[in-house]
Amino acid sequence: MVRVWFGNEADGLKRDRKEHVLTIERQAPDLEFIKAFYCNGLDFYVTGVTSGRAGRMMYLAHKRLPSVALGFLQSDADALACAPMTLDIGVWDVSEWEVTTNRMQAMGYAPTAQKLANPHQKWVEYEDPTGANIRYTFTQPPVTQKRLDPNAPRPELEND
Repeated sequence: MVRVWFGNEADGLKRDRKEHVLTIERQAPDLEFIKAFYCNGLDFYVTGVTSGRAGRMMYLAHKRLPSVALGFLQSDADALACAPMTLDIGVWDVSEWEVTTNRMQAMGYAPTAQKLANPHQKWVEYEDPTGANIRYTFTQPPVTQKRLDPNAPRPELEND
């Protein structure tokens, strides 16, 4: 399931009221494996865990992806019927890309595919515990592109 939220969908997440938030939900056999892969490996963090009739649901976010949330519903392995999915996570900073890919390797996550020959754009793919294809990409921004500092104040928000 892919879900888009308009506005501040949850008080606890402290997201900007003007942002659109994309939530991708998948079934997962074990939330601890999900947590190890995404949190320990790709630097996501848990924003909450809920329980309902459908089961336990864990939500993850990443400081560099403020408009994306991942949700995982714990299900038996036999009940998993997720459609194939590829999530491409891209970064502009090659040192950040190298730190993450080295950490994934140290944790024992071997790439299922990779393209490393081009120093200006390279990627590795992993299979997450749900069977989804996760591509982690570095792309060098064009020299002519002005990049904003993600930590700088955003003028359109100062009047709120």
